[in-house]
Parts: sequence; structure tokens; C-alpha cells
Amino acid sequence: MSSPFDDLDEGLQEVIDETMGEDIHVLPMATGQYGAAADPTRVPKPCRAVISSAPHMARNDFPNARQATPLATSPREIWITRSNYAALGYDVGRDDEIAFSDRGDPAPKSKVAAIHVGDHGDVQIILAG
Repeated sequence: MSSPFDDLDEGLQEVIDETMGEDIHVLPMATGQYGAAADPTRVPKPCRAVISSAPHMARNDFPNARQATPLATSPREIWITRSNYAALGYDVGRDDEIAFSDRGDPAPKSKVAAIHVGDHGDVQIILAG
């Protein structure tokens, strides 16, 4: 039985997803010793997620260096509600690919670097590239 808080949280997740979410495609990959290919056991599926992408400048980790050049990076992560994640029917894995369907044709892709499941079942996926 769900608590009133769980119901409120689910409702808030749905509103945020509808307002700020974008369509993505999860492209499962099977990685091996010599590369990666589509995973035949998991079907690519559409999903909806909130995408966070923020360019920033990394600080120099060498305080005694005479000159420092900051590195430009663009961290990106996505948030998937528990209901959208459950609808996939499988767990997203490291090295799977995410295609950003709403961002052009062909859709730009990023590789999954890490997956974190929140306390209420929502999923944060950290992307590389």
C-alpha cells in the first residue's frame, strides 16, 4: 500500500516529466573484449526523461603548476521517473546508448557511464559524451 507521500511524489514526477521531459530512445548494447554491438536480448525502446546538460570549466588539479589551462567539459545526465523506467522492461546498463530523439535527425547519442536509483525508484543516468 502506498503512502500519501508516495502518491504526491509520483504526481510531482509526472508533472515535471510532462513539463520538462524530452523523448529519448534507450539503445541497449552488449560490450565485449573487442567492442560493442546492439544487445539482442534487450529491444531498443522509446522513453521520456528530463535531460540536464550544463557546460562548465573544470578547475586545474595541479596547484603548483606555473600555468593552468582549464578543461572544457559538458556533463550530461538524465532523470527517468519510476513508472517510465519500469515501462522499459529491463535495466539500463553501463555502455548502453541514449539517443536524444527530440534533438535532431539523426538523433545525437551519448553512452551511459553510471546509473543511480533514487529512494523512490526514480533513476538518474550519468552520460559520457
